[in-house]
Amino acid sequence: MAAQIVQPVLDKIDPYDLGAFQLDASLSIEYCRRICEPDDPSKKTQRAANYRALVEKYPAHEFIIDAKEATSLGLSVCEPDETVNGLFDSLREHLDGIQHYVGMISEREETP
Repeated sequence: MAAQIVQPVLDKIDPYDLGAFQLDASLSIEYCRRICEPDDPSKKTQRAANYRALVEKYPAHEFIIDAKEATSLGLSVCEPDETVNGLFDSLREHLDGIQHYVGMISEREETP
């Protein structure tokens, strides 16, 4: 009886999507681990960072982690110096009007 109740929900789950989601999560965790724990011990790293939380704690990655939250995850953060701040300011004007898409675009939109 339980199987019959949940069967309509299970029928909507695509095994390919489940595998893709698992692969994405595994790749994300491994990427963060390599940044936080590189093979070369002389590299400055974020060894105290909770890299698994960066992947598992957040449902999406289209957001900004502020300095306070980054510190709570164990990341070493600091304010940029004036030179770096100036570089970002000069770059900002070149980024105005850029559009980005998250996900797959299946059809090309026609402009009127």
